Amino acid sequence: MRKPNVFVIRISSDPVSMWFAGRTAMSWENAGYTVNIIEAATPKNMYEEYSQLTFAPMKLMGKTKRPFTETEKAVFYSHLRVLEIASRKASPSIIVEHDGECQQPWLPPSLYDHKVMPLCASWPAVGYYITASVARELCKTLYTTSLKGNLDYYVWKEMLSHNSKDEMNRYSNIVMHRKDPSVGNTIEHPDYEYARKSNDG
Repeated sequence: MRKPNVFVIRISSDPVSMWFAGRTAMSWENAGYTVNIIEAATPKNMYEEYSQLTFAPMKLMGKTKRPFTETEKAVFYSHLRVLEIASRKASPSIIVEHDGECQQPWLPPSLYDHKVMPLCASWPAVGYYITASVARELCKTLYTTSLKGNLDYYVWKEMLSHNSKDEMNRYSNIVMHRKDPSVGNTIEHPDYEYARKSNDG
């Protein structure tokens, strides 16, 4: 089995994204992988450059029922760009967001027995292993579904269709979701912000 293609999604015009992506890319390079940088979709270009997805009027999965923010929508388009590339690769792919740092110097050989697998314990879309056939399946799902939750829900659902829950936890320490409140973030999640401020107050 050839080494997976490692794709890091970043926003080159955003200093926060670039700060995280630099650390993430280096972590994968230090583990011996070639990193492919993928430019993320943004609210400014996602309606012009991509086939359109169908978002439900209200986001029904999450802490509050509300419309999607524009940056939450952009996450879907960013991953679709990478998934479409992954769907054409002969070897499997690892897709990581700009804050998905590699924590291991090598991947367990048993990972290659699977078609798709989360590599991060917190959010499945932060880092995941995926084969071309499953990338195609996930693209089809996203294009044909009225989307009612964040991307993580649909990535997780696809993973569950190929793995048991016990298997899903086996590799979840490979990627760390790097957070740094002093640096900030790039996605607007009003419900999470409301919950954080309520806890702080």
